[in-house]
Amino acid sequence: MLQLRHYAAGFTLAVAAVLGGCSDRPMSVPSSAQSVTEGNGDRMSYRAGQFGRIYVSNESNHKILYQGDIRRDETIEVLPRDNRITVGGRTVSESSLPDGDRYKIYFEPMDHERVVKYRVVEEPVR
Repeated sequence: MLQLRHYAAGFTLAVAAVLGGCSDRPMSVPSSAQSVTEGNGDRMSYRAGQFGRIYVSNESNHKILYQGDIRRDETIEVLPRDNRITVGGRTVSESSLPDGDRYKIYFEPMDHERVVKYRVVEEPVR
């Protein structure tokens, strides 16, 4: 009976490892996004060849630092020494980027820019 428990415990751990998975990317980065560059130096950059969505992750803790749209020929820069991320020269994130952590940029190509439609409803103030 004791041996059966050991096998059951081992089997349960193996199934948990397979189902939980050891992913090479944070869960919020879609599988359609490709890793385009990574590093832990003082500067990383990527120039988009087409419109898409960009994801920047801290691979040391698997957290997303930034995600947003990027246009064709725009450049994203991750600047750990300055604690900021820029897209097209605009600062899009200012947060702590610890030295020695590993960062990765993912790019998800999209067919065209998304158009956001909304309607403004004006109501009198009561």
